Amino acid sequence: MRLFFVAIAAAARRHRRPSRYRHQPKAEACAGDCPACALPHRPKLYSVLHVDGVGTTVKYIAEHARFAREQNYAYGGAIGTLPLTPQAHGVVQRQCVAWALGTDAVVVREPAGISKAKSISDLASNQTVLWTEKHVPLAPKVDKAWLADMRRGNACRLGRARLTYARKGTVRVAAHLRRGDVDVSVQPSLRWVSDACLVDALGWVAGGGGARA
Repeated sequence: MRLFFVAIAAAARRHRRPSRYRHQPKAEACAGDCPACALPHRPKLYSVLHVDGVGTTVKYIAEHARFAREQNYAYGGAIGTLPLTPQAHGVVQRQCVAWALGTDAVVVREPAGISKAKSISDLASNQTVLWTEKHVPLAPKVDKAWLADMRRGNACRLGRARLTYARKGTVRVAAHLRRGDVDVSVQPSLRWVSDACLVDALGWVAGGGGARA
């Protein structure tokens, strides 16, 4: 038995990480605010939080922030509560929203005395408002300044994500395949697509990116 523990200790020493991985200074935390939401000296537009799959949840909040900027409002955040426990695919939505948009993109309490708006005409009062609708009008053109602020906001967090499988000079494409919850017999015209359609789409993406099959 003693020889067994000696062998384990020797193996641990052989596989110990090099010293450069130990005693590293703690990385500086990324800023948690949402630069794409800010607009100095302007009233705020809040929106109702609509929780769906994590991608759609982030999409709604980002669209509301973009809409606020388009209407010359600062975006105060989506009002509501995100689940604290893992949801579909084991995802904790609060963490994903904070990573993509900032920790202040969701607020729990509705500000007192806020007026409600469900159309652009309701925004004419130039006061802090709550946008009650899930959807917003499409942007007439791409707001490059807003996109730049969005990218600047998550550049630090994105820089922390090390994609170790991505080799320099290569193009990697990830496909999200909906199977199990989306079936041809249940949703034939809404969300289901055939395998052949997905394979053709991946071939088109790979060809456009210059990737080899």
